[in-house]
Amino acid sequence: MTSEPFVTSLVDLRSYTSSQWDANGWGTKTFAWTQPFKTDAVPCSTNFTYNNCGTGDIIKYVAIHFNEGYLPSGSAKKLANVKHEMGHSIGLGHAIYMSGTIMGSELDLGYDITTFDVNQVNSLY
Repeated sequence: MTSEPFVTSLVDLRSYTSSQWDANGWGTKTFAWTQPFKTDAVPCSTNFTYNNCGTGDIIKYVAIHFNEGYLPSGSAKKLANVKHEMGHSIGLGHAIYMSGTIMGSELDLGYDITTFDVNQVNSLY
């Protein structure tokens, strides 16, 4: 049995300055990214379309990283960014062909959770 590496929380929200973000090589035009981890503390494979741990695996812990140097202005878009990343934390990928959803990759059309998003969660769980 693996020791529990994440004893203080199941989700951490982390903020980085532009220089820290750039030093980590996470891209200059990225608001944030989410890294889920499986029960055995192994990072899940993630990309812009899929963000899950695989069939039968359970997401045990999530680190959400925010780029303070590139976060959008305005509280509505910042809140939408948090909602979007929380969607990734439960296994949702980007909604490539659906406009207006919180899971759109650019957050340019939707700031609220939609019926499409709810249906995506229901299909996973």
